[in-house]
Amino acid sequence: MKNSIQALKLYQVIYFIYNCTIYAMKIHLIYNEKRYHKIRPLLRDHEVRLLRGIADVLQAALREVRTEETSVVMIDSYGRYAVLGLLARSLFGADFVVRIRGSMLEESHDRIRNANSSLERLRLQMGEWLIRRCLRTCDAIAYNSKHVRRKLRPFVSDQAHEEVVYNPFTEDGHGKATTLNNDLPTAGLCLLTVTNMDFDAKINPTIRAVTEWMRPEIWERYDMYWIILGDGRHIGRLRDSVREKGLGAHISVQGWVDDPFPYYDWCDVYVHMTELDAFPNVTMEAMSRSCPILTNEDSCGVREQVIDGKTGYLVGSQDEFQRRLEEYATLPERRKQHGKEGKRLVESNWTVESQRKRMNALLGRFGKPEKSHAS
Repeated sequence: MKNSIQALKLYQVIYFIYNCTIYAMKIHLIYNEKRYHKIRPLLRDHEVRLLRGIADVLQAALREVRTEETSVVMIDSYGRYAVLGLLARSLFGADFVVRIRGSMLEESHDRIRNANSSLERLRLQMGEWLIRRCLRTCDAIAYNSKHVRRKLRPFVSDQAHEEVVYNPFTEDGHGKATTLNNDLPTAGLCLLTVTNMDFDAKINPTIRAVTEWMRPEIWERYDMYWIILGDGRHIGRLRDSVREKGLGAHISVQGWVDDPFPYYDWCDVYVHMTELDAFPNVTMEAMSRSCPILTNEDSCGVREQVIDGKTGYLVGSQDEFQRRLEEYATLPERRKQHGKEGKRLVESNWTVESQRKRMNALLGRFGKPEKSHAS
């Protein structure tokens, strides 16, 4: 019996060490300055070489000479970055990894549909062809949500390795020592939305909620005030809708702000109405500040963030939207409880450490390890 217990303990130690072992590899990352802060924490255990342009790709190709060490080319952006990634993959003879961001094909369709000229439409169509080429030929793909995986899986080779690697929650320099803006109004129930106004499928549900789902009497009854942040080509349409409905006293469309965290601290309920988002950072940011989330039933990847009745509510009609708002207005303890559960979910499920392990699991499926070390 004693020998069996010792053997079990030894097995547990070996299993723990095995799972904590990171196989480091060389990653040639096609560098996008605007996106690098998102991907960098997920690749901390590896040797990352940044390729900023075609000159970097050609110089790196001369150095590589097709060695046997584990090496991959990775992209997390498209357009010219996809071109550089496909070129580097061909020159290096390396495996090709695509890190998905956003709902890429749906966003591409939206842009093509709203193109202002034939030349712009052609450019966007070429960009979509590159996206599809990357999906079809990649050796591994890191999806950013289960929703996106369902959408893109038909375009990806059956031989490609797959993993869902969520964008981890990071404050990216914001929210460290936020102070509440004195200009923010006091109200009985403070609502907040932060959204990208470039896409029909993101702005239309917000406009519908503002102009159709909010009954006129509810504003005064519960002293509600709604701030909407963000920018894009549809911001004028949103402002026109607010003005036409005579809601200027209750809704403020403030546009882009550098740091939204003071607004999360101000609001009682974060409202995110969308039909496109893959796994939005803004909902995680709001949840990290203990905000309950109100979203529509067909809100794509937001459904992976909001547990209905626990961290917020999913609503599918005007009546349900009204009922949940009235509930939050009259039951502050429920708001507090949902906000508390949302914060716990962010801190336990979408940390940098947990998502880096997912990325390492994906990268660990390639070739012979170059070296190893404990995490």
